[in-house]
Amino acid sequence: MAQRNLTIKKYASVIQSTAKSLGHTYIDLLNPLMNGSHAYSSDGIHPSTQGYAKIAKIIAKSLQCSKIKNKLDKKMVNEIRLAIAKKNTLFYHHWRPRNNAYVYGERKEEQRIAQLEPDKITPFIEKQEIVIWQILGELQ
Repeated sequence: MAQRNLTIKKYASVIQSTAKSLGHTYIDLLNPLMNGSHAYSSDGIHPSTQGYAKIAKIIAKSLQCSKIKNKLDKKMVNEIRLAIAKKNTLFYHHWRPRNNAYVYGERKEEQRIAQLEPDKITPFIEKQEIVIWQILGELQ
């Protein structure tokens, strides 16, 4: 595991320098999770409940998000989770068309209409983003 962690740190360093050179924000999740005293993962790959909570706090702090003032109840958490899952599904269908060869690849000349379809999903993704922020807006 120690050797694997050294390899992961090398990759993280390259990603961090690439992000910086391109003017993007880099959020270090590796070091805070590795140096913590809590069990953030049971298998070293998938975060535990505590791991996801820690990751959310790190990302929110790094992106300077305002803190949620009210405590989330189970109903609100479920609403947010379902709204995000719906947006993720739409995003998946936007970027992963059924047959990539007909949209972007070697057979794109055969079905030009397939190249237009992914962009038709964009307004639905944007609408779902608004839904998510409306749910979160109730908390601020």
